[in-house]
Amino acid sequence: MNIHSNFLKKEINAQVLEFEKILSKKAVSLLLESDIIVGKYTGINNGKFIVECSSQYVPRKGEHYQLFLLPYTYGEFSCWGDRGLTYSDLLKNSTAISSGKCLWVQKKKEETDIRCGVSQVETSFQEKLHENTLVFFGPKEPPIQYLQNLKQYSESTRGQSCELLSLKKNNQWDPELISDNNLRPDFFINQLNLEDTLVLQGPPGTGKTTLIGKIISDLLKKKKSVLVTSMTNNALMEIATQKSIEEFVLDNKVLKSNLSTDELNELDNLNTLTDLTPMDGYLHLSTFHNTSRYIDAYPRYDYVIIDEASQAFSTTLSAFQNLGHKNLWVGDHMQLSPIVLLNKDRIKEIDALPIVNGFESVCENNIYPGFMLEKTRRFGDRGARYTSVFYQGKLKSAFEKKYDTTRLPKVINLAGGPISINAIMKNDDKSPLDGFYKVKQIIDAISDKIPSNDILIITPFNKTVKSLKKYLVENNININVETIDRVQGKTVEVAILLLCNSSYFFSLKQKRFNVSTSRSRLNTFIVHDENIFSELSNNSLVGKYLNMMKNENLKLIGDN
Repeated sequence: MNIHSNFLKKEINAQVLEFEKILSKKAVSLLLESDIIVGKYTGINNGKFIVECSSQYVPRKGEHYQLFLLPYTYGEFSCWGDRGLTYSDLLKNSTAISSGKCLWVQKKKEETDIRCGVSQVETSFQEKLHENTLVFFGPKEPPIQYLQNLKQYSESTRGQSCELLSLKKNNQWDPELISDNNLRPDFFINQLNLEDTLVLQGPPGTGKTTLIGKIISDLLKKKKSVLVTSMTNNALMEIATQKSIEEFVLDNKVLKSNLSTDELNELDNLNTLTDLTPMDGYLHLSTFHNTSRYIDAYPRYDYVIIDEASQAFSTTLSAFQNLGHKNLWVGDHMQLSPIVLLNKDRIKEIDALPIVNGFESVCENNIYPGFMLEKTRRFGDRGARYTSVFYQGKLKSAFEKKYDTTRLPKVINLAGGPISINAIMKNDDKSPLDGFYKVKQIIDAISDKIPSNDILIITPFNKTVKSLKKYLVENNININVETIDRVQGKTVEVAILLLCNSSYFFSLKQKRFNVSTSRSRLNTFIVHDENIFSELSNNSLVGKYLNMMKNENLKLIGDN
């Protein structure tokens, strides 16, 4: 058994065992623990699926769920306990199932119930609904079929002979920097005429999606068949909504897998992709999960573009490479790799780290021509200088947004970058009250001039998210709080990063720290204990970042 097959087998077993624990759990227990949530369907609003839930049990904003409907006899929750029903029993007896993502949560002052907007719901599911139908939100099934498809490919003759499946040695990533002069679609298309595969790194705010859209537009005008595949539906919709793609959407030449009603509401000329059969002059958009079903498909597309390539295993990259005559892989290997259940020690033990860090392995082995977008339009000069720590000092600011300084809070530094906020936090305390208080102070200082939906609170631990949300509600503050794993791809004006004095080996990992400190256009307020500065050596990139911040010695909110 090769390394890829061995890793994928163990990861599949880990995910199956973990989900089996959930499937075998009593449904009543899941209901009481808010792992199953019940709401009443009220209709469609702007393409969003609307349900009303009790104020005590509400879907978590941004969370992906398994939505399901049950026969009338299962609506009496008391029978769940009497009949000893498990989560598996509910799913087996469901009349309809769809994935869905809780997009927003809203409570009107005069009402006790809370309305939730849900996106990415399949049209076939919604066709079975009428007003006041009970809709159940449950834990989502892991992507087992995707992993099994990759495993089957790795065991095939073609997979075993692929160079990508034997990456081991890591070297220094040395891409060609892309200046404004070469930031044109024809530059990359010409390069692909010379090479079958190109790698493009796009650090935060460098315009990866805009560039992809322009490349696709040029290819479609030349009647080329194009497949774009990505881990998430959100990334695919960002491509579909690019101005450069608009004419092809209107001409019904853009098709997407797993098309949902809210996506159709956003682009009503978008069509459903039923299979991966290349069509000249057409763009196909497909998630990794869906694309993995067609690894052996023929004929091949003229061009395959992998977006969010940092979320791909090296097995994924190798398998999807077979689908196109020409391949462009776009991502940022300094952002988060795919989330897996196997722990890092186990992954190292089976020599699978290059598989999990697939895009990073490809970049650092320099086996394909590599390019890096060097100008970020997200950060000012100071912000770019800090983030550039993770990009060999090559990132430059091209920040264009103009702000009326009289309308900004005084604590904001227009040059961007982090602002250090010291708090007294006990060791291993993941609900630090002084840390929470400092977060509240920051919000009080900025919320009158920065809209709440342009402020994001980030913290590494789920326990901290839950306790901080409760603290904020008690103080009548409605600001989104997320773990680091859930914020990749988000952009806001101001971010607040709360780093508890706990498990720094986890929260200060290079990629996690880079993701968490690169979400804001203006500033990231980093709330931390003074111990943080002694956690890392100056030789590490995160240590270098923190020491830059410490040495600047800015006046801090709440400091004496």
